[in-house]
Amino acid sequence: EKMTRCPTLPIIALLLVQLTDASRWALLQRESSSSVIGNGVQQYDNNRTLAALEYMRLLRAGSSSNEVSQDDDDTIASTIVEDEEAVVENETVEIITVPRPSGMDEDPDGIPTRFLKMCKGNRKAAHDAYADTLFWRKTNDVDDVLNRPHPNFDICKAITPHYFPGFDEVGNIILVQRPGMLDLSLKKSSNMTDDDLVYHMVYVLEYCWSVISPPKLPEGESRMKDGVMTNVLDMTGVNMRMLRKKAMMDFIMQFVSVMSAHYPQRSYKTIIINAPGWFGTVYRVFKPLLRESTRKKIQIYSAGPRQEKALSDVFGGSIPKEFCGTLDSDEAGEPGPQSNLELELRNFCVKRLQSHSVEMKKVTPKEESA
Repeated sequence: EKMTRCPTLPIIALLLVQLTDASRWALLQRESSSSVIGNGVQQYDNNRTLAALEYMRLLRAGSSSNEVSQDDDDTIASTIVEDEEAVVENETVEIITVPRPSGMDEDPDGIPTRFLKMCKGNRKAAHDAYADTLFWRKTNDVDDVLNRPHPNFDICKAITPHYFPGFDEVGNIILVQRPGMLDLSLKKSSNMTDDDLVYHMVYVLEYCWSVISPPKLPEGESRMKDGVMTNVLDMTGVNMRMLRKKAMMDFIMQFVSVMSAHYPQRSYKTIIINAPGWFGTVYRVFKPLLRESTRKKIQIYSAGPRQEKALSDVFGGSIPKEFCGTLDSDEAGEPGPQSNLELELRNFCVKRLQSHSVEMKKVTPKEESA
C-alpha cells in the first residue's frame, strides 16, 4: 500500500521483476491481470478453468494417440525446431517452429523446468502457470509470430530502443534496453498502441529463444537446458518526472505482465547502468521484497570507471562503445545497435515481409510528423 503512494516505486519494481526471475509478487500480478499482445489479435482473459482444460488438451495432442487431428498438431505450443521451408509469393523462407521447453519430456505432467523453478517446486502452481502460458500462446497465435510479416518492426525499435549487442563471458545472449529513451511522441505520431509495442517485444523474444539461443545440451550433461540472458538496463535519461507519465507506466505494466507470466526464469544476470543518484534509495526500499536469488542477480552502477570495468569484465568483446565513454557505435557489425545479431534479426524480418509482399512501415521523423 505504501508503494502506491510514490509513482516511482511501482515502476522500478516492475522493471526489476521483468529483468530477473519472476518473484512471488509477479505471480500475484499475473493472477490479477490480463495478458495481452495486440496488433489485431485477441486479448487473453486469464480464465483458470479454460486454461487448465486447454493445457490437458494440448498434452493429449502431443501424445502418440492416432485420434489426434491435424488441427490439434498445429496448435501444440512446444515442438522441436525443424529445418522446413515454405514458398510464399515465390519467396522461399524457413518456417520457424517453437523449441520444446527443457524438462517437459522428463516431467510426469509435462511441466517445463522453468515453471517449476518459478513456483519453487509447487507442482499445482507450476501446472496452472504453464497452462495459462499455453492458452495465451494459442489464443494469440504466438507460436506463428515469427512466420508472419511484422511491418511495424522499425517503428517499434525506434520507439523502444533495445538491441542484442552480442554474448556475455559465459555465452549467454545480452539484451540492452534503454527505457529513458522511450519515444512517446513518435509512438503517438505513428499511431502505435501499447499492444503494438508488446507484440514487437514478443516477436523479439521469440526470435531470441527460437533462433539465437534455443534449448541446448550443455557439454557433459544429459538434459537439454533453455537459454538465459544477461539483461542490461541503461537508465540514461530516466528521471522522476518521466517516471510519473501515465503512458509510460501503462506500457511498462502491460509489458512486464506478459514477460513475467510467460517467459519466467530467463534471466542470468541484470546489470543496471548509468543509474541516477536517487535510484539507490529507491532500490533499497524495494530490495527486501526480492528473493535472495533475485538480489544476487542484480548489479547497479553509475557512470564512471567502476561501471566501465564491470561491463568490460562481463561483456568482453561484446561491450557497446556507447557504454565505454566513447561515441555511439553506428558501424555495422560492431557490438551495439548495429551488431551482427541485430542485422540478422532485421534481415530475418525483412525477408518475411518480402515473402508476403508487405512493405516495412517507415519511421517518420518528428519534424515531418508535426
